[in-house]
Amino acid sequence: MKAITKTYQAKIEAFNDALNGARVNLLDAGKILCEMLDENEDTFEILLREIRGVRLSMLEALERVGRGELEPLLLTDISYAAQRAVSNYLPKEDQKKLVSGTVKVVVENDNNYEVVEKRLDEMHVRDAKLAIGPGALRTPEEQIEILEEQKKLEKKVRYRILGDKIRFYATTELTWSELTDICMKLKPKAGDIESAIKKGQIVD
Repeated sequence: MKAITKTYQAKIEAFNDALNGARVNLLDAGKILCEMLDENEDTFEILLREIRGVRLSMLEALERVGRGELEPLLLTDISYAAQRAVSNYLPKEDQKKLVSGTVKVVVENDNNYEVVEKRLDEMHVRDAKLAIGPGALRTPEEQIEILEEQKKLEKKVRYRILGDKIRFYATTELTWSELTDICMKLKPKAGDIESAIKKGQIVD
């Protein structure tokens, strides 16, 4: 590992100030980080040791900010859509659409598809999963294709057990024996039984 020079130590302090000052400046922090990385390839390891609370994923994202590959506003947005955009490595052009414009999202109304323009703060988890793909925003055509595939899957899969719940798909019909078999798979946990007894929902 290279020795830490005085100028490098000053950059560590400047980086820390950019992250923890009264006004967090992610762009400055990213630029300082890139300077440090160009000077010392062990920068991530050094910062993880020197600065409390810093995580590797944060440093990697800040490097992308410093190199102009990531919009800083996406890092400060805690929404699912923003985090998905960061983790899916959207190109800068698509990031700008999310941050300052609108994105085309397909919604289904009465078995018909409709394309709706949505801002980042208007996107639900379902919208983000549909519109934000790996490395690119999906076109309406690609989104419709995904929705159609989901429909085909739901026709094949009549139900799905999710923990202590059952999700039924489409117009599922079950015989009594099929239904009791499913219920047997959903045996309650001992803690749930104890809680139900205390509430008077089960008499022991």
